[in-house]
Amino acid sequence: MSPTIDAAGHFLLSPHIQQEVSMSPFQQRIDQLTSAAVTQLNGSFSVARLGQVLQQFLVQAMQAAAQLLANQGHEKKQLVLDALGKALDAIPLPWWLALIRPPLKNLVLTIADGAIEAIYSQFKEQLAHE
Repeated sequence: MSPTIDAAGHFLLSPHIQQEVSMSPFQQRIDQLTSAAVTQLNGSFSVARLGQVLQQFLVQAMQAAAQLLANQGHEKKQLVLDALGKALDAIPLPWWLALIRPPLKNLVLTIADGAIEAIYSQFKEQLAHE
């Protein structure tokens, strides 16, 4: 059975997989990461800081997916992207960025889509040398 892909090229998860993940240790870890991201940006916002927090979130969410999920790679990737999108929704932005939250979110998720591939390739290379 091949995965379903939406018009934007993202994999769509079956309702069964979504339900399994929503109550999992993975989701609990994502909730912790989201809370930490919100806390880190609360009261000390800068675009540079936002970039650092989102990069940290992405790497830690990928680690959580690798450790806690048995899903296939493309499903893990989509779950990480979904988690990043929800974290972006939760992060308080200054009014001037809040005005463009939807396109900002799309831009960040597009960049993250490619970054996941790069991070994963780097991780695989490191494992090969160990």
